[in-house]
Amino acid sequence: MADLPEDEAVEAPCEEVDEDDAASTTSTTSNASSTGGKKKKKKTNRKKKTKANAEGAAGPETSLPTEASSSKPSISKSDAEKRFNAAMDSLRKGEDWIDLAGCGVPPAKAKKLFEALKDNASLTMLNLSNNQINDDAAQTLAGVLGMSGASGLLDLDLRDNLFTDTGLQVLDGLRKLRKEVVIHTGSLSEPEPVAAVAPPKPSTKGEAGGGPDVTKGKMFRKFFQTSDEDDESALVHEESQLDDRGINPTELWASIKEVVAGPPGDACVLALANKLQQLCLLLSRETMAIQSARSNPLDGSKPHIKECVSNLDALTEVLGLPPRPVTVQYASAPQPAVGSHRIAAAEAAALLLSPGNAALDSAVRAAGLAPRVVHLALAHPLCSSLHVRALRLFRSACASPDAGLAMALMLPGWGCGLQDPQEPAGGGEGSAGGAPVRPLPELLAAVVTPALGVPSGCRAPGVGFALEMARLWLPNDATGGGSGADDAGSSGGADTTAGSGALNPTLTTALLASSAWSEFCSDARDGGALRPLLDEQLGELCGPRPQRPPVEDAGDLANLSGGSMLSGREILALLQGMSSMGVMSS
Repeated sequence: MADLPEDEAVEAPCEEVDEDDAASTTSTTSNASSTGGKKKKKKTNRKKKTKANAEGAAGPETSLPTEASSSKPSISKSDAEKRFNAAMDSLRKGEDWIDLAGCGVPPAKAKKLFEALKDNASLTMLNLSNNQINDDAAQTLAGVLGMSGASGLLDLDLRDNLFTDTGLQVLDGLRKLRKEVVIHTGSLSEPEPVAAVAPPKPSTKGEAGGGPDVTKGKMFRKFFQTSDEDDESALVHEESQLDDRGINPTELWASIKEVVAGPPGDACVLALANKLQQLCLLLSRETMAIQSARSNPLDGSKPHIKECVSNLDALTEVLGLPPRPVTVQYASAPQPAVGSHRIAAAEAAALLLSPGNAALDSAVRAAGLAPRVVHLALAHPLCSSLHVRALRLFRSACASPDAGLAMALMLPGWGCGLQDPQEPAGGGEGSAGGAPVRPLPELLAAVVTPALGVPSGCRAPGVGFALEMARLWLPNDATGGGSGADDAGSSGGADTTAGSGALNPTLTTALLASSAWSEFCSDARDGGALRPLLDEQLGELCGPRPQRPPVEDAGDLANLSGGSMLSGREILALLQGMSSMGVMSS
């Protein structure tokens, strides 16, 4: 039998259907119209099926759209609601796989689901294809994942949703931010574009079929151990470069050390400040994610913290790089400046101590950062922005279980050979020449005691900052039950909390044994200067507030008005009479 042309092969069954229709029409006369309609529908369906088969035979790689590619939900509304609620419960239970494909999830519910991913670390796959998620929900998703939400997520399917070009651009940015997450977009009916790759090399280990070795992939090495030392070293290198904002910690610190080693000047200060401020933003995000004081943030899960701890010597060098003196309004000669780069370095040191983590506290103590930041703040009594950061660091150091952080301040030179400033309340950097800096209790007493009896506007600069540091070392009831810790202002407006209950026990014992400290914080009758000055500090540096005069009672006011109180109507009539008599004409 000769092969028919393609068109004739497709239409041949239709001719047979026409003959059946004619026979059916002649045999049934009463239901001609209805039967003819059914036959026409059957004829149309057969044509579609025949045409589809012909297209399938002509192109084996062409596939028809599936039901999942429709924008409508493929399940009922009640079932979709049940599946969504079950998915929310799965997130709370810590399950690692959620499938909400074809559930018609609207933007509002999608946002609710994305918000639930903020603190989730177990989910690895999320299928949200064929839903109603729009650009607004995509922005919420990018915000959550961009802030390290769903930290374990590896696969995210968002195909067949309602994204415009704006939403797709947001998701492209999210791909760059979370490079480990595979984000699917586009349509389910069309294969995703695949980048051209070189043909696999022949196997050298005798795998069956000679195909590529899946054990060489990054995903396999992430979840399975291999015996190949080269693979393990490559995996360690890749993990060390991970950063959800696309910033390489190693490169960032290499650029910081390059600027530190370069020639000094204004350009050096500006470049260092910009890079260290960027570092502080990254450290802030990672330190907030530390959940336990005993956890190990140096295991590679916090790449910027790990790299920063490895370069604390460079951070110490930054604290020792003074900028050029600056001209100010209150002095005729140029004055020593702090520099925004050193303020950023002090912020980085305070951030490392803020979680109260044992590993970070030990690293900061070994580098001697805490004494250097406190010393720099005392040497610059007019820099309130530095005082704020120094107070935060000082509070964390005093409360740390690592007693060495604060105990270094009880020693001459503060454990790192610092020199005493030229003046107690300020002056030079105190890093060149002179005797070692006195223990901190003696230095605070030397700064604060001369201010006793001096009006607040006439005191030496830095007294407020020194008072705040001393107040942190007092018992809870030393300033009126500790309530002043929340109300008292400090140099720079830092919020502080007093109370020996927050101090390291070793530090508390050392303070009680210090004669200089005991004399400084004793009662005013015994010559102590700290408590009277703190009382003024609690009065907002303006002395005691004036007392209001006692309010006269209603009986006294009635006697003054002739025995009874005037009503409003009587007062108005009195004023009108005075106006008519010319009393108020002037």
